[in-house]
Amino acid sequence: FREVRKGAQALSWLYVERRREVDLAARAVEGRGKRAALATYYAPLHFLAAQHALARIRPARFGAVRRVFDLGCGTGATGAAAARTLDRASVFAIDRSGFALSEARHTYGAFGLLAQTRRALLPGALPRPVLGDVWVLGWAVNELDERSRNALGERLVRAIESGVRVLLLEPLAS
Repeated sequence: FREVRKGAQALSWLYVERRREVDLAARAVEGRGKRAALATYYAPLHFLAAQHALARIRPARFGAVRRVFDLGCGTGATGAAAARTLDRASVFAIDRSGFALSEARHTYGAFGLLAQTRRALLPGALPRPVLGDVWVLGWAVNELDERSRNALGERLVRAIESGVRVLLLEPLAS
């Protein structure tokens, strides 16, 4: 528990105090303490936040859901919450980190979900927009540099115009 606490503190410090100085996505998975904090502390919080947000929106508003994409999936918490809430049995997940993809596969499996994962970078790895797809981005956009965030934003707008529903969950920080 001491290592998890230290890892959670290190992650909080990294995201709040050093976010402009470092590659957040890479630094967040450095070391066993941070990895343990991601898997045992932050992932459940992200799952619950995503599940509550989707319940508040009401899944019926999403209409017929074809596929769920968990983009920048991290531990898979957001994608698992979306797939469960939207009654889908599978998730397509993308992340830059092999550790994150391994954790995501474990998360999806624990919820009885089938998963396809791919190691790739956002925004270049976004799927082709298809009517009925749901793209979830949970706590991933804040890890991108400004240029990548802007490019992602433009592609998300085009995807929404094509009929993709997007759930974007991010911390409020400057």
